[in-house]
Amino acid sequence: MKNDTSPVQLSPVPTQRASEAIYAQIAAMITSGQIKPGERLPSERAMMEMLGRSRPTIREALRMLERNGLIQIIAGSRGAVVVEPGSQSVQEPLEAMLNMNLISTRELLEYRELNEVATVSWAARRRTEEDLEKIRSVLEGFDPNGTDFEDFSRKDIAFHQAIADAGHNRVATMVDKVIHRMVANILVRSYGKKSDDDKRVMMQQIYDSHKSIYDAIAARDEATAVAAMQTHMRLFARDAMVAGDAEE
Repeated sequence: MKNDTSPVQLSPVPTQRASEAIYAQIAAMITSGQIKPGERLPSERAMMEMLGRSRPTIREALRMLERNGLIQIIAGSRGAVVVEPGSQSVQEPLEAMLNMNLISTRELLEYRELNEVATVSWAARRRTEEDLEKIRSVLEGFDPNGTDFEDFSRKDIAFHQAIADAGHNRVATMVDKVIHRMVANILVRSYGKKSDDDKRVMMQQIYDSHKSIYDAIAARDEATAVAAMQTHMRLFARDAMVAGDAEE
């Protein structure tokens, strides 16, 4: 204990499911900001003394924290390091809520439009030539006449992510990663319920919308970029509604 430099103080936990109780205690300290990204947790030995638990119990709690993207365990170091929040730690509970109907697809789409309009607005104002090249490169990879819709969907995510990156707002970038992965599943389900002709129309509409958005960002025309994104979001919401993935 004397040689431990971490300022974090932990409290003993009940015997039953001790690793989960330890996980909950540390996770709460991280998410509340009491322990900040970059700070170290106490060493395993120090945690054993603070918590009155065995090394295997401590290690299991640490593995749970690492699996949920809250810490990074570095071999040979004294204590795990708290990391910046990652999109995965946000995405999984949201997906669970969506699957359990605690949030609706309509609510997700409403929030997505708000987020996409903000990011495209920032991108039109803040994008660099490097950002523009990245967006253009993704756009050129689309094949609206192709048959591999899963690949098309991945490129759709990449296109929107490139726009978020061009907005240079790290919060929006992380939120976009979460939303896009969830929305991709809706897009694939919607596509699977359409006829072949409707599938081709849908892919062409998505591509055309993307091209309009890109052109506006390239011209630094914020108003047109926002209008093009709003049109794009309405098309997507319509397709999701038709597919029965969102309530009226």
